[in-house]
Amino acid sequence: MENNNHKYHLEDEPSIRHYQRWIRYNERQPKDMPDLAYQPKFSVVIPVYNTVTEQLEECFQSVLAQSYENYELILVDDHSSWDNVVPILRKYEANPHVKVIYRETNGHISVATNDGIRMAEGDYIVFMDCDDTIEPDALYWIAEKLNENPKLDFIYTDEDKVTEDGAIRHMPFFKPDWSPDLFLNMNYTNHLSVYRTSIVKEVGGLRSEYNGSQDYDFVLRFMEKSDHSRVGHVTKILYHWRERAESVAYNLGSKNYAVVAAKKAKEDYIRRNQIAARLEEIEPIYQYRFLYDVVGEPMVSIIIPSKDHPEILRQCVESIGRCTDYRNYEIVVVDNGSSEENRAIIETMLQELGATYIYEKEDFNFSHMCNLGASHAKGDYLLFLNDDMEIIQADWLTRMLGQAQQKHTGAVGAKLYYPNSTKIQHTGVSIHVNGPRHSFQELDDKNLYYFGWNRVDNNCIAVTGACLLLDRTKFDEVGGFDEKLPVAYNDVKLCFALLEKGYYNVVRNDVVAYHHESLSRGSDHVDEQKLIRLSNERTGLISEFWELYNKDPYLNENLEGYFGHLSMKYNHDVLEKIDVTGCETGGSVSIDAVEITDKVRILGWSLLAGEEYIEGPERYLVFRDPFGVTYGAKVQPYSRTDVAEHFQNPSYLYAGFECVLRKEDLRVDIMPYQIGLLTIDKEGKRYLNWCRETNVIREMKPRPYALEMCKLPSFAQQNTGEDVCWFLDKCEKQELYHVIQGWVFKRGDNHHHYSKSLILLDENGEAFECEVYPEERVDVACAFPKEHFLYNTGFICYIYHNMIKPNHEYQVILRLKNQFDSKDVRDIRTEGVIKL
Repeated sequence: MENNNHKYHLEDEPSIRHYQRWIRYNERQPKDMPDLAYQPKFSVVIPVYNTVTEQLEECFQSVLAQSYENYELILVDDHSSWDNVVPILRKYEANPHVKVIYRETNGHISVATNDGIRMAEGDYIVFMDCDDTIEPDALYWIAEKLNENPKLDFIYTDEDKVTEDGAIRHMPFFKPDWSPDLFLNMNYTNHLSVYRTSIVKEVGGLRSEYNGSQDYDFVLRFMEKSDHSRVGHVTKILYHWRERAESVAYNLGSKNYAVVAAKKAKEDYIRRNQIAARLEEIEPIYQYRFLYDVVGEPMVSIIIPSKDHPEILRQCVESIGRCTDYRNYEIVVVDNGSSEENRAIIETMLQELGATYIYEKEDFNFSHMCNLGASHAKGDYLLFLNDDMEIIQADWLTRMLGQAQQKHTGAVGAKLYYPNSTKIQHTGVSIHVNGPRHSFQELDDKNLYYFGWNRVDNNCIAVTGACLLLDRTKFDEVGGFDEKLPVAYNDVKLCFALLEKGYYNVVRNDVVAYHHESLSRGSDHVDEQKLIRLSNERTGLISEFWELYNKDPYLNENLEGYFGHLSMKYNHDVLEKIDVTGCETGGSVSIDAVEITDKVRILGWSLLAGEEYIEGPERYLVFRDPFGVTYGAKVQPYSRTDVAEHFQNPSYLYAGFECVLRKEDLRVDIMPYQIGLLTIDKEGKRYLNWCRETNVIREMKPRPYALEMCKLPSFAQQNTGEDVCWFLDKCEKQELYHVIQGWVFKRGDNHHHYSKSLILLDENGEAFECEVYPEERVDVACAFPKEHFLYNTGFICYIYHNMIKPNHEYQVILRLKNQFDSKDVRDIRTEGVIKL
């Protein structure tokens, strides 16, 4: 069945719920905010034009609610034509923090912002859009960063997006610390950013000819008056970017002129700074990368450590000769002790291929081999290449060399694939809990990951020594490879040393090669002695570079990458011993699902007479092990429209609950637990109910809901519903039943007037109508900012095997019936057929 999610820009539903959980755990405000010795004044400049009242009020109030008090709010009305705007601004004129400018003509965003800049009296200028909001402590955290380093000229923060109605925050952007190469690919700093006022005025503010990307053009010019060391980053979500259908926050493609303006700003940056470079479009993310021309024709020495395996070495060297369009290079092969037979083969082969051969019999020491090759190399640039690499791209060396020639660049790496595939082996190294790790490893590069990080060129803490290029003078400056690290982490340490010298390591994701990983040396994870050596080398790296090892500047502290890709850290509920003696019984409890993967996720609902669940009583899941010891974990509210509808009580919407625990905390794989729910009411009384249906918790599957399947004597399709949006997420056969899951709605705010059902139509015209169970779909609500009330557009249908013909093909038809108009029926045929 065709996947048409791309038409609707749907974000992954679990990711949105995961972020809501992150918000609950990470945005608890501290009780006391320490006083700051240095309290700079901030000028918050907001250009205003034709915005709805609620959004203007929310924006202004978010600034005026700041816990940090040394600021001014400058509102610049750009001659709005809507009647609501000026009266709102008039209300704020009396506030001592506020200055209001009323322009007599419409000059667009840059001109209006510049009017505000001219009036600014603060030490730093803060830019905001008039429909967005900031956190109450946003200015405090920025001021705290300036107390850490008062020399900072430019500070940016993390951000997320909020639906147009302000109901759902989602798509958090946890950014790296200052990454100049990434910034030249994309304006990742964006919101919330503050700038030293003196430099803002020196560069002349914003430029109207770059409207759409005026802030990007501004930062490019601003950084020419500052330097990389004077940029700071606050790793907190402080800005909420409102989505509207015409906004870049919703869809970058909705403002094509913004993409054009960004390209124009980059072209002007290249001309202004006389950089030998051109731009190349990065599909499909509406960005342009810098392609640096090689200045002059410097020699590149390609140094290849190798031993035995002449066939692997031949593949590597021949691929270089076959695929490299930059011709001023030499190949230096360093052999640490091939057998006499292989040595003869290799020597003859390299003579034929015009390569230099250095033979020095010794124990394997990758660092020494690389340093030895460098000492014999004639080149101005050194490229270290594993012998199990295969070059497949003609301009690979040209692209890498152009980057290596930039003054700020340290080591340059490439994107490496597993052989004959698009599966990623390397796109830079990042530091995780368990040590250095290749980013996005084993993921398919056909897909985009984390805001397109696998497509843009970006800075990283290290690149792999399997393909690493750098300027020879910089290599000598850091002392080359550390020969005390003979096998592992030597490339990481080299990159760390470059970072300490102020250089930026970068991975060029436009350069791709195959890596036949560890073919010549074998894996370090199968031999006990190798594992011990690996551990010792890692310990040495940590001891020397403790700060870098514990804080990867290019991996936000809110992200993790256990499986190679960047994802938000999961916030588990805390399981602790709990005393449940003296509890009363009362209320109702149901456990609907226990999902066990690398964590244990439990879903259910509970009711207690007299409790309002909009605010919700305090609730804990209770687990009793076979030895009578009880543990408790606080549950998080979870919306359950079915419970609210069944009991006809809107306050029961959040009677549902969710609890997520680490699997190692709750050892359900080896120990059964009796499960119950402890509820503490508003008066402090404690009620404990043990769940009978799920008396002992082990791995479970969701209970099927009771459904009826109504056979239709005949089926005549109604109007096709061109004004209907839909998608089927899942058609899956399980042990007892089939599951069909998706979402559907009729456009317009009255879509909730329509009930949903699902029809299975076979090739003989027999039709079966199935009831569906409603599901909340927060991802659908996020995907359609102009539609309202989309939370309950989801559905799920459980069809028992004995209710349908086995191994039979069916057309799926989604039926919407207007509950207020019996003639208004919309039947939507999905693409293709399903086999049940």
